[in-house]
Amino acid sequence: MRKHAPEDIIGEDRSVNCLVSAADWMTETVHIVDPIILKVLKLCIRIRSRVAKSSFRGGDTGHKYFLEVLVYCYTTLILLPKAESHVI
Repeated sequence: MRKHAPEDIIGEDRSVNCLVSAADWMTETVHIVDPIILKVLKLCIRIRSRVAKSSFRGGDTGHKYFLEVLVYCYTTLILLPKAESHVI
């Protein structure tokens, strides 16, 4: 997602919040989303949720926030137009 947003949107931000900035920018500009981004987000949500349940009894505050950001990005980007998948 960081690669799809302009530098002036993301800047030097390396925190999880840069994902929110990228998702918001993509939504505002009606960016065409690479389907692989959605697949990766969905996978990240699934894995993080499982780890949180098994290791952290639901997750600590930071872990829960990261999951909320991933879900926000996915639910925001799923509504945007998708690029064609190029299966090799």
